Amino acid sequence: MSLIAVLAAVATLALAAFDVPVTAALSSVPAFVAVSMSLTDIAAVSLHVVGWLTIFLVLFVVDWNSRNRRHRFALGSYAGQAGFAFLAVSGSGLLTRGAKFLIGRARPEMELGPAHFAPFDDAYDFGSFPSGHGTVAGALTVAAVALWPRAAPVILPLGMLLASFRVGAGAHWPSDALAGFAVGALFALWLARWLARRNVVFRPAGDGLLPRPRFVRYRHGG
Repeated sequence: MSLIAVLAAVATLALAAFDVPVTAALSSVPAFVAVSMSLTDIAAVSLHVVGWLTIFLVLFVVDWNSRNRRHRFALGSYAGQAGFAFLAVSGSGLLTRGAKFLIGRARPEMELGPAHFAPFDDAYDFGSFPSGHGTVAGALTVAAVALWPRAAPVILPLGMLLASFRVGAGAHWPSDALAGFAVGALFALWLARWLARRNVVFRPAGDGLLPRPRFVRYRHGG
């Protein structure tokens, strides 16, 4: 996991050198810009923090006592998954929020260039690095892959595409989106492994990087 973090940092620094040309190239594709503007808020932090917390709480309001054992297990699994998604998004979001304040990178729309910084400035205009939407995309991507590993070939590119919409929307530089995605993904991965060691939502997977969701074993066992 430490190696992944280092590689993500190196990739972000490498991409930062090409922020201007990559942004210009993506912005010159009208279809990508239009889709980005329409879909970027799918990864809005507030949407997922409130949404997953609401699902988690609603599942606990249900009358569990009137359900049979299998239904209770299913409700517990769904509640655990919603709780995990909430913690992954909100926890990584707090890290990103702190980084934004400390770094204070100017957003592309400010037209100050990618190397303009105003540390400790809490204004929206200087909250470019890392991307909050990218963080949500990264957290949800790893959360989804952890719960449905066989769908990883589809989930991973969709998650990265979702993060890139912030560039198409003109709200972030490419390195912002990549850094945000990495923060969210790494936090979700750490959280899943931490929960697995306690047999909550997940269970250890031996030498595997991602733990296994507990509900899979129950379903296979009938």
